[in-house]
Amino acid sequence: MGMEAWLSQWPLLQVLAKIQQSMDLLGDPIAGSPASTALPSLQRAMGFDDEAWRLVLTELHSAAHTAVVPQALRERVLCTSGRSCAAEFFARLQLLLYAKKDLPLRDQIFLDKQDHLLSLQMLQSRAAEGELKEYDWMKIVVEDLDRHAEGTQRSREDELRSMMPMDHPLQVDRMQLAHFILEVREEILSGGLMERCLEWDQPFLLASAFAGACQWMDVYSYSEPTPSNPNMGLPGRHRFPGGTLHYWGDMESEDRFGVDPESHDLILCPFIFEHVSQPWLAIRTLAKTLRPGGFIVWAAPMYQRYHGSPHDYYRYTPKGVTALAKHAGLEVQRLFSPGDLSLVNGVLMGMLLPYWRPEQILREEELQEKEDAPRYPLNVFALLRKPAWIAPTAAIALHRHELPHWPILWNYGSFLAQQHRGKTKAAGEDQKDPDVLQEKDCLFRNLLRTSQAFRPQLQEVAAKWPDFLTGILPRMSTVFQLTVVRHRASGRILVLANTHLFYHPNARHIRLLQIMCLLHEVQELRKQHKDAEGQLPHIIFAGDLNCLPETGAVQLLLTGQVPSDHEDWETSSQFAWRDEEASADAGEAEEIPKSSVPSMEADDTDVVEPLPREAWQKGSGIALQNPLGALVDVYANTPQKFTNYVHDFSGIL
Repeated sequence: MGMEAWLSQWPLLQVLAKIQQSMDLLGDPIAGSPASTALPSLQRAMGFDDEAWRLVLTELHSAAHTAVVPQALRERVLCTSGRSCAAEFFARLQLLLYAKKDLPLRDQIFLDKQDHLLSLQMLQSRAAEGELKEYDWMKIVVEDLDRHAEGTQRSREDELRSMMPMDHPLQVDRMQLAHFILEVREEILSGGLMERCLEWDQPFLLASAFAGACQWMDVYSYSEPTPSNPNMGLPGRHRFPGGTLHYWGDMESEDRFGVDPESHDLILCPFIFEHVSQPWLAIRTLAKTLRPGGFIVWAAPMYQRYHGSPHDYYRYTPKGVTALAKHAGLEVQRLFSPGDLSLVNGVLMGMLLPYWRPEQILREEELQEKEDAPRYPLNVFALLRKPAWIAPTAAIALHRHELPHWPILWNYGSFLAQQHRGKTKAAGEDQKDPDVLQEKDCLFRNLLRTSQAFRPQLQEVAAKWPDFLTGILPRMSTVFQLTVVRHRASGRILVLANTHLFYHPNARHIRLLQIMCLLHEVQELRKQHKDAEGQLPHIIFAGDLNCLPETGAVQLLLTGQVPSDHEDWETSSQFAWRDEEASADAGEAEEIPKSSVPSMEADDTDVVEPLPREAWQKGSGIALQNPLGALVDVYANTPQKFTNYVHDFSGIL
């Protein structure tokens, strides 16, 4: 190609001509000079064979007559160094190729099946041939468990690839997501096994990254109401035989979300929030769905073309997700903002996964001076955590107003499964968790008969309710469960109390006695574990009280006292033990091993003398004082609409 060929009316070729002229001045004008080797070197660096390179030059020649460079720039090339001239050449070449519709290379999302890069983009050639089958989630889980059982470990690259769905067009984004999950997985699993985990649309990441760590892997499908279809967004669920749940609903509304509050330990919602019109409402809905101490893996793009699914509303910066999390009361544990201008520009032009090395895709730019976030992240990833206070699903009251963040989470289900009825485990006695100082399960009927602190009240009970001690109390199997735990960092002590009170519409007087008996036992336990300064530990009282908010048992907890003539004592004259009570009470607790239940046969030395009538208090009952004082209702600032919703009852128990 002679000098005449360079000197055309096309400004870009004039730039090349100037570059070549400069090279000619510096090098040998004959063989081996930069002028004679520049284009062949460029061809080899790009990986083009001779035929492909000929097509490139032909296309550039045909584009030379497209006048898209502004006239002011065409009159003179303002560059003085090889670096600036090469950059100027790229900028003007981009204008030309866009004008000729040679750019972008391809659509990011809707890929042409004839695209020669598709087989590399999708990792396996069969993806391009339309032979993809649905993932077998259970097979993925079983294979992962088998690998762990055999002690087989995959390489980091293999793990990364296994978490990138091969039929997804946005493979660069999915590599970043897989990398982030691998980075935070250990932190998520530090609290041990999880009960319920939730992922959007399909449990691909749960099965790939958390197999064996989640007891149930649930799925959520998001929909929203529209004027043409107002039924869209209505909540619903389907339970599969194994217990896994498929939910659907509108995450911008707590009433239409469809997932129970505080029901999940882990929520994966990557690349969801760009499609949510009211993200500040949606993040609060997710926060309420999360159990205390639970995690949300969140991701959204900062640079991506519009992709309605069905709508596309937002792009996010690292500061944006931080503000969302703060709005919902969530803690930002980790932020990851990978990408730079080269990656962003290239991906938007259609440069897919095969164009990039993993380190280019996963690298975070260094912060510029006086800036607090990278300038050009392709996507933003965040690990969000709900503060880890203890919150069982039923009514809870806290002693005093402050509660530190305890790293021990009380798993209500596993606690009930412990069979330590009627005995106390002191520290050092076969303790699996060094932070559990004491566990104590007590039978209500035993405590009531043996508690010396409660003996004066019991004498009045014996006088006012003659059949209670002999006909009712011996048949009751209500259990109180008490645990003392130590805060790992500060050493502070916390007492946990749980129970499931006896239920019968005419047994409100019995529930009052049960609550009072438990409160006395809690106070004794607190005294045993007071600190060096004599301060008593905090108490969390939890369980199923089978009581409406206005009943005496709740009043005793929240106000600290109940008078002897409270209306709940009146049920003492209406209640009599029948066969159905035996089955009802047995259903409230797990079967109690006979060996751990002290005999309730009459003891000749344990006689409760009825109180003389002249010493009775007014009314049908006895005045009660809460030894802990008035407790604080955790839900006082966020009242619940209901805890039970069945055909004949809707309200709070």
